Amino acid sequence: MSATAQLLSQIGNWLDTIGKKQLRRWRQAQARQAQHRFVKHYIAVTGSCGKTTTTVLTGSMLEAYGRSVTGRHNVGVTLLRTVRKLRGPVDFVVQETSGHGPGAISLTTDALRVDTAVVTSIGFDHGAAYRNLGLDIPDAIAQEKGKLVEAVAPGGFACLNFDDPRVRAMATRTQERIVSFGVAPDALVRATDVEARWPQRLAFNLLVAGRVYPVTTRFVGTMMLTNILGALAVVHGFGLPLEPAIARLATREPVPDRMGVQVGGDGKTYIVDTEKAPMWSVELLIEELSRMAIPNLTFVLGDVSDIRSNSGQQYRKLARLLSARVETLVLAGRSAELGAKVMKEDGFDNIVLAPTAVDVSKYLDAQAPGIVFLKSNKSLQLWRVLDQVAPLDEPSHA
Repeated sequence: MSATAQLLSQIGNWLDTIGKKQLRRWRQAQARQAQHRFVKHYIAVTGSCGKTTTTVLTGSMLEAYGRSVTGRHNVGVTLLRTVRKLRGPVDFVVQETSGHGPGAISLTTDALRVDTAVVTSIGFDHGAAYRNLGLDIPDAIAQEKGKLVEAVAPGGFACLNFDDPRVRAMATRTQERIVSFGVAPDALVRATDVEARWPQRLAFNLLVAGRVYPVTTRFVGTMMLTNILGALAVVHGFGLPLEPAIARLATREPVPDRMGVQVGGDGKTYIVDTEKAPMWSVELLIEELSRMAIPNLTFVLGDVSDIRSNSGQQYRKLARLLSARVETLVLAGRSAELGAKVMKEDGFDNIVLAPTAVDVSKYLDAQAPGIVFLKSNKSLQLWRVLDQVAPLDEPSHA
């Protein structure tokens, strides 16, 4: 490339950068103006895991008390779209807020007043973006996500998961009110007597300010308990009666691709968790399977994200753990590629290789009705299995 061409390319990149910065400032100004005109309470939800479910549940619960709008676009200037598009007053805006890299939280905090911050958990998601900051990756992620807590406006409050030490520590980053949640004995919004053994759905007693509220849900297992408690903590933080929120929760189905349950046209019951699969949360899910005790379970493991080192070894580790806990383990995508060695090394006879979603569908089509758990990140598009088996339109109430 000639010197002139290089210069023109540099000028073009510079103009593009300036244009993006101007567009960002303009959209931030639009959102700020719309918030001032229309929004009574702005609730921002962040965390490494559970943001979407917490956001959706919070928005649904708050509909019992006023007009609520939920935003799930959580990255870049699209994060501001929920507020920018408002054309009339709302009582609550509940916004999913990504902390996918250093500086991500500032897109919200530079533009909008944060009345309530909710932090669900800290893990290794998007860890590559935090490798060179001189901190352990979870600590660096906590540093970024905690900026949302620091931004809580005077008179607002932060809802923090006290079961996660890094989230608990964020209580020191604001002078505003803290509404803690979890199963920890000192959590203000606390779950006790938790039951989630299959085929029963998650149920627990909610202990708040000395009162006990029986809670039933449509959720499978306890993986979403933190998110449910986070949503209830928001309701309690606003001083609203909890009974209407609990009543709504009792009939609310999970987000379909995040531990959602469907009965397919093939007669099988599918538990679908095919949007995200960071290594650390897959390990937690494997522990959860022992507690759920689903008989004759077929588990399909696809692509796993945020593997910190030696992908082959980590996939084989997951395959070994799962094979010991389920009736049949189907390895798909990267799991089939990197986990197949387990079959030869350890002699497991309950492992099936099905490299693509179509292969998975063909295998399942030949099996008798039962319970199938689909777990992968979205890159494999494992949810397409449901298209192949002609799922019913409505979630299962089995």
